[in-house]
Amino acid sequence: MRGRTGAARIYDLAVEMGESYSAACGIGLMKKGLMARYGWVEKTALMRAVKAAVDPKGIMNLGEGGMM
Repeated sequence: MRGRTGAARIYDLAVEMGESYSAACGIGLMKKGLMARYGWVEKTALMRAVKAAVDPKGIMNLGEGGMM
């Protein structure tokens, strides 16, 4: 556990308990790297597919570097 931030410890504990590290507000820029860490590969792919369907030109959230 050494070297992890307090937030990472809380996220790990939540996932170990079968919960999510994120809630209704979405993933956000700070947490997007955690998707792979917690094995949410399928969820990430689904989110990308939805984003592509809703925003085929990729013009939403330009300042954030895209969804993922």
